[in-house]
Amino acid sequence: MGNLTNAQKSIWVTEQYYKGSSINNICGTAVIQEKVDFEKLKESIQIVCKKHDNFWLEFKLNEGNVEQVLSEKKEIQIDTINIAGKNQLETERNKIVKTKFTLENSKLFKFYIFKFIDGKGAFMLNIHHLISDAWTLALICNDIIKTYSELIQNKEVEKKAIYSYIDYIKSEQQYQESEKYNKDKQINIIYGDATEIDITGKYDLIFIDAAKGKNTFFFNKFKDNLDDNGTIITDNLSFHGLVEDESLVKTKNQRGIVNKIKDYINFLDNNTEFTTTYVPVGDKIAISKRKVSNE
Repeated sequence: MGNLTNAQKSIWVTEQYYKGSSINNICGTAVIQEKVDFEKLKESIQIVCKKHDNFWLEFKLNEGNVEQVLSEKKEIQIDTINIAGKNQLETERNKIVKTKFTLENSKLFKFYIFKFIDGKGAFMLNIHHLISDAWTLALICNDIIKTYSELIQNKEVEKKAIYSYIDYIKSEQQYQESEKYNKDKQINIIYGDATEIDITGKYDLIFIDAAKGKNTFFFNKFKDNLDDNGTIITDNLSFHGLVEDESLVKTKNQRGIVNKIKDYINFLDNNTEFTTTYVPVGDKIAISKRKVSNE
């Protein structure tokens, strides 16, 4: 299998930070609201486990690097717990979800079957986030219920998984080795309030799409991050035609926005550092290019 995906790497790092915790456990429960054939329920779990490759992923350290391998598929141990009824399930779940998995050379899941006094029952899957997400967990639980239903009706059971977690991992690994991934790494997303964050470095292009009253603020705040021949583009300067035709203005709020846009246009027109061209694309954009020094 090879290297971890980016998502798995993040989970692995979290595990190193919170060693011995159950922070990345995901737990799913399904209650069967009728008398349960518990042998067929166990059989359905065994069948589904062998269908889904993610159950058989193991993680190994190789010269300091974490690698994932696909282990041999075998019968799994399923614990059976006797309880009064489904009202006790939440208590049991809270215990089970805190189970600590050993990440290296070990299975990262555990199944439980619950027998109720009235003959009904439930099953529970506790699985580590390294080998499953919530969506995959839901698919697996639904697959077990479907397989159990087919077994008790003596129908033919589907033994091939529709969705493969391994295929997903392989596609992620192929992406990480692709030219597109190398290009995508050049994109740096900065999260936070733009009025508070500071950005270092120089850029060819800065795009402003902000609250109308903040355009001048952001222009002045980030213009020093522009290359000598860089460009600042500002969007939505027509305000649906109201800036050009004020007879369309109907409310006090619209009047305030129009005035703020006009103030910004006036700021651009009188800016000694930039030359601005207006283009009637979309809701009108301003293209402001830094003036080239003659020195």
